[in-house]
Amino acid sequence: MAQSSRQKNRYGQIDGCLSMKSIPLIGDAFFCFVTKVAVGSVLNQQLYTVSKNISRMTNQIIYKKVAIGLLVGATLLSCKENKSKQATIDKISAEVTIAGKTENTPDMEDYFPGANFMKIIFKEQNGLSLSEEQVLLFRQWRTEHQSKVAGKIKQISTLEKELKTLSQEGAEKDELLKKVELTNTLRQEVASTKLNCRKLLKNNLNAKQWQTLVTDYQLNYPFVERTKMMDIIQHVNPLPNYMSVINANISELEISADEKEILDAWSLENHPKMMEMANKIISLEKDIYKESLKDTSKEIILQKFKQINTIRTQIVEKKTNCRNLVKTTLSEKQWNNLVDKTM
Repeated sequence: MAQSSRQKNRYGQIDGCLSMKSIPLIGDAFFCFVTKVAVGSVLNQQLYTVSKNISRMTNQIIYKKVAIGLLVGATLLSCKENKSKQATIDKISAEVTIAGKTENTPDMEDYFPGANFMKIIFKEQNGLSLSEEQVLLFRQWRTEHQSKVAGKIKQISTLEKELKTLSQEGAEKDELLKKVELTNTLRQEVASTKLNCRKLLKNNLNAKQWQTLVTDYQLNYPFVERTKMMDIIQHVNPLPNYMSVINANISELEISADEKEILDAWSLENHPKMMEMANKIISLEKDIYKESLKDTSKEIILQKFKQINTIRTQIVEKKTNCRNLVKTTLSEKQWNNLVDKTM
């Protein structure tokens, strides 16, 4: 009775003892456990291997992306640097070109304010529909005269540089005026050649071509009128502007009150006259530009050039008088310092 009253567990165990029936059940359970562990181990190993491979692949992708990013970045930086270098080179080249033009090829408009029609004649797509005969004729003219005009303009530029140096060295007025007359003669010759060119074009273009040429020139190359005082003075006068430099450097040149009073008195009397003459030249140049686009005769236009040359001579004469006053008013040291500032 006592044995039957004892409780059995689900494995048939009684009071902690194993029955024969419980052994197979325990074996099955143990086998399942071992199998799960083994399978789990295998799965874990496989999962680990797969995870490791995925990680390795991911790292490779990341490394590749990083490498590509670095490569692209380096390329962009290199391109940027090259562009920067090229931009610098281009800028320097442009500055050298501009400097070269300024030094070696002065603007035609500074010496001949009239229409320079050859700019249009040899421009691509000028709308003139020139014939082969016209092109040949105009090309022959340019070949024969362009270098001569350029040579005379270069002579004028050289003479004006000499005028500036002679003025700084204290040369006599007569010596300076002779140089001015040489530049005036050359300016007149340049103007005559340019007006002969106008005549050649007008005689060998039909009415429609001529009107197209004039309209195109007016549109693309209008007269540019100088408005700033120093631009005007420098255009009409090759000599240094001593008074302007003095007024800008009163302290540095150690200009005394007495010296300033003398110089101011001269400026008060003569500066308005100087500007009147300078503005008259600008006005005449504007007239020449307009007349060169019309049927105005060469003789009438050249007469305006003679007026300009006369005024240029008067300006140089007055500027030399100013130089003489400044030179006698200042001390030798002050004068030398002033000359250095006008170089």
